[in-house]
Amino acid sequence: DAASAVQASADKLRLTTALSELASDLTVAFAGGDRVYRAGEVVTIEVTGRRASGLLLFNMAPDGGISALYPLSELGDPVSLPAGDRVALPVQVRPPFGADHVIAIEVAAPYEHLHPLISIPGASAAGFWEAFRNLARTTPEPPRIAVFPFHSVPG
Repeated sequence: DAASAVQASADKLRLTTALSELASDLTVAFAGGDRVYRAGEVVTIEVTGRRASGLLLFNMAPDGGISALYPLSELGDPVSLPAGDRVALPVQVRPPFGADHVIAIEVAAPYEHLHPLISIPGASAAGFWEAFRNLARTTPEPPRIAVFPFHSVPG
């Protein structure tokens, strides 16, 4: 319903703002730069400035939905990457379209600490924030964060 959609958008805005305020020298961006991206286009997400082996990449859609980008067990992605390795991940632009955010979170702790962030049933901004706060309380070092806002449109 309309009220739920408005709430989801508000939660997403609050979450992406809070995460942006926590941003570190970790960076996430698209190889082609910042512009409007069209449906079906393949873009390469780059993550640089890494210092730890635990990395989680996900997209927060305009409707507040969360979708994991890396690691994906069904694609055989390793759950740990050597610290410092540059990440270049090709992904396809898909609906819903509008104001998206790619978010990178890096921790020195094992991947198991990151997995709850995107394994929330019906993952949402509100559920993510609670899981993130739990992560920040249980890891020896604070998570490192990068947020890349972009805009997507149909064909």
